[in-house]
Amino acid sequence: MPHNVTSVAQTPAVRMPSAQMCSFRLCQDLFCISGESVQEIINPMPITKIPLAQPHILGLINIRGQIATCIDLRILFGLSSSAAASLFIVCKSKAGLFAFLVDEIGEVVDREANEAIDTPASFPPQMMNYIRNVYRSSETLTCEIDFELIADSLVTPTSKGEKFSE
Repeated sequence: MPHNVTSVAQTPAVRMPSAQMCSFRLCQDLFCISGESVQEIINPMPITKIPLAQPHILGLINIRGQIATCIDLRILFGLSSSAAASLFIVCKSKAGLFAFLVDEIGEVVDREANEAIDTPASFPPQMMNYIRNVYRSSETLTCEIDFELIADSLVTPTSKGEKFSE
Protein backbone atom coordinates (compact mmCIF):
# COMPACT_ATOMS: atom_id res chain seq x y z
CA MET A 1 0.00 0.00 0.00
CA PRO A 2 1.61 3.27 -1.08
CA HIS A 3 2.07 5.95 1.51
CA ASN A 4 0.91 9.43 0.76
CA VAL A 5 3.86 11.73 1.12
CA THR A 6 3.09 15.33 1.75
CA SER A 7 5.84 17.80 1.36
CA VAL A 8 6.57 19.93 4.36
CA ALA A 9 7.18 23.52 3.47
CA GLN A 10 10.12 25.05 5.18
CA THR A 11 9.15 27.42 7.94
CA PRO A 12 10.43 30.89 7.24
CA ALA A 13 12.95 32.24 9.73
CA VAL A 14 11.28 33.71 12.76
CA ARG A 15 11.77 37.43 12.73
CA MET A 16 11.80 39.27 16.01
CA PRO A 17 9.21 42.05 16.07
CA SER A 18 10.72 45.49 15.92
CA ALA A 19 10.26 47.88 18.79
CA GLN A 20 9.96 51.63 18.56
CA MET A 21 12.55 53.47 20.59
CA CYS A 22 12.74 57.12 21.61
CA SER A 23 16.33 58.26 21.09
CA PHE A 24 18.06 60.99 23.08
CA ARG A 25 21.48 62.41 23.81
CA LEU A 26 23.41 62.71 27.04
CA CYS A 27 26.61 64.67 26.57
CA GLN A 28 27.63 63.47 23.10
CA ASP A 29 26.40 59.88 23.57
CA LEU A 30 23.26 58.48 21.93
CA PHE A 31 20.76 56.46 23.96
CA CYS A 32 17.27 55.09 23.44
CA ILE A 33 14.40 53.92 25.60
CA SER A 34 11.38 51.81 24.74
CA GLY A 35 8.69 54.00 23.21
CA GLU A 36 6.07 52.05 25.18
CA SER A 37 7.53 53.44 28.41
CA VAL A 38 7.49 57.08 27.31
CA GLN A 39 4.47 59.04 28.48
CA GLU A 40 5.56 62.48 27.24
CA ILE A 41 8.45 64.87 26.74
CA ILE A 42 8.37 68.14 28.67
CA ASN A 43 10.50 71.20 29.29
CA PRO A 44 12.30 71.45 32.64
CA MET A 45 10.27 72.87 35.50
CA PRO A 46 10.92 73.71 39.15
CA ILE A 47 12.16 70.70 41.11
CA THR A 48 11.46 70.11 44.79
CA LYS A 49 14.64 68.72 46.36
CA ILE A 50 14.53 65.55 48.46
CA PRO A 51 16.76 65.73 51.55
CA LEU A 52 19.48 63.04 51.69
CA ALA A 53 18.57 61.69 48.23
CA GLN A 54 21.18 59.98 46.10
CA PRO A 55 23.06 62.43 43.83
CA HIS A 56 21.30 61.27 40.63
CA ILE A 57 17.86 61.90 42.18
CA LEU A 58 17.28 65.60 41.54
CA GLY A 59 13.94 65.75 43.36
CA LEU A 60 10.25 65.73 42.53
CA ILE A 61 8.15 67.60 39.96
CA ASN A 62 4.40 68.03 39.67
CA ILE A 63 3.09 67.18 36.20
CA ARG A 64 -0.58 68.18 36.12
CA GLY A 65 -1.18 66.71 39.57
CA GLN A 66 1.04 63.65 39.16
CA ILE A 67 4.30 63.53 41.11
CA ALA A 68 7.36 62.33 39.18
CA THR A 69 10.84 61.54 40.50
CA CYS A 70 13.50 63.44 38.49
CA ILE A 71 16.60 61.48 37.56
CA ASP A 72 19.80 62.91 36.09
CA LEU A 73 21.00 60.04 33.88
CA ARG A 74 24.39 61.72 33.37
CA ILE A 75 25.14 61.37 37.08
CA LEU A 76 23.66 57.86 37.27
CA PHE A 77 25.79 56.72 34.30
CA GLY A 78 28.98 58.46 35.48
CA LEU A 79 29.07 60.84 32.52
CA SER A 80 30.21 64.46 32.53
CA SER A 81 27.56 66.72 34.01
CA SER A 82 28.86 69.92 32.45
CA ALA A 83 26.32 70.08 29.60
CA ALA A 84 23.06 71.88 30.28
CA ALA A 85 20.18 69.43 29.99
CA SER A 86 17.13 70.76 28.25
CA LEU A 87 14.24 68.26 28.43
CA PHE A 88 12.56 65.61 30.56
CA ILE A 89 11.49 62.26 29.16
CA VAL A 90 8.57 61.26 31.38
CA CYS A 91 8.10 57.50 31.77
CA LYS A 92 5.61 55.43 33.73
CA SER A 93 6.52 52.12 35.35
CA LYS A 94 5.17 49.77 37.97
CA ALA A 95 7.31 51.67 40.50
CA GLY A 96 5.84 55.09 39.62
CA LEU A 97 6.33 58.09 37.36
CA PHE A 98 9.87 59.19 36.47
CA ALA A 99 11.28 62.18 34.59
CA PHE A 100 14.70 61.62 33.03
CA LEU A 101 16.72 64.77 32.40
CA VAL A 102 18.32 64.60 28.93
CA ASP A 103 20.26 66.98 26.73
CA GLU A 104 18.42 66.50 23.46
CA ILE A 105 15.61 64.38 22.03
CA GLY A 106 16.35 62.45 18.86
CA GLU A 107 13.94 60.60 16.64
CA VAL A 108 11.76 57.55 17.09
CA VAL A 109 13.63 54.58 15.64
CA ASP A 110 12.69 50.96 15.00
CA ARG A 111 15.06 48.42 16.53
CA GLU A 112 15.08 44.65 16.50
CA ALA A 113 16.61 42.67 19.35
CA ASN A 114 18.63 40.58 16.90
CA GLU A 115 20.39 43.75 15.64
CA ALA A 116 22.11 44.22 19.02
CA ILE A 117 25.88 43.90 19.38
CA ASP A 118 27.98 43.07 22.44
CA THR A 119 28.30 45.93 24.91
CA PRO A 120 31.79 47.43 24.64
CA ALA A 121 33.91 46.93 27.76
CA SER A 122 35.01 50.57 27.59
CA PHE A 123 31.64 51.85 28.87
CA PRO A 124 31.63 53.31 32.41
CA PRO A 125 30.82 50.57 34.95
CA GLN A 126 27.85 52.55 36.33
CA MET A 127 26.32 52.64 32.85
CA MET A 128 26.84 48.92 32.18
CA ASN A 129 24.32 48.05 34.91
CA TYR A 130 21.49 49.77 33.04
CA ILE A 131 22.23 48.93 29.38
CA ARG A 132 19.84 46.41 27.83
CA ASN A 133 21.22 46.41 24.25
CA VAL A 134 23.72 48.30 22.12
CA TYR A 135 23.08 49.00 18.43
CA ARG A 136 25.63 50.09 15.84
CA SER A 137 24.74 52.41 13.03
CA SER A 138 27.12 53.66 10.36
CA GLU A 139 28.04 56.66 12.49
CA THR A 140 27.64 55.78 16.15
CA LEU A 141 26.60 53.38 18.88
CA THR A 142 23.16 53.70 20.47
CA CYS A 143 22.64 52.29 23.96
CA GLU A 144 19.18 51.07 24.92
CA ILE A 145 18.65 51.72 28.61
CA ASP A 146 16.62 49.41 30.82
CA PHE A 147 14.13 51.91 32.23
CA GLU A 148 12.37 49.35 34.44
CA LEU A 149 15.69 48.39 36.05
CA ILE A 150 16.43 52.04 36.80
CA ALA A 151 12.93 52.54 38.23
CA ASP A 152 13.19 49.38 40.35
CA SER A 153 16.59 50.48 41.71
CA LEU A 154 14.94 53.61 43.12
CA VAL A 155 12.58 51.63 45.33
CA THR A 156 14.65 51.73 48.50
CA PRO A 157 14.12 49.74 51.71
CA THR A 158 13.44 51.83 54.80
CA SER A 159 14.99 51.21 58.21
CA LYS A 160 11.98 49.04 59.16
CA GLY A 161 12.53 46.78 56.15
CA GLU A 162 9.45 48.09 54.34
CA LYS A 163 9.65 49.40 50.81
CA PHE A 164 8.61 52.80 49.59
CA SER A 165 8.77 54.62 46.28
CA GLU A 166 9.24 58.31 45.67
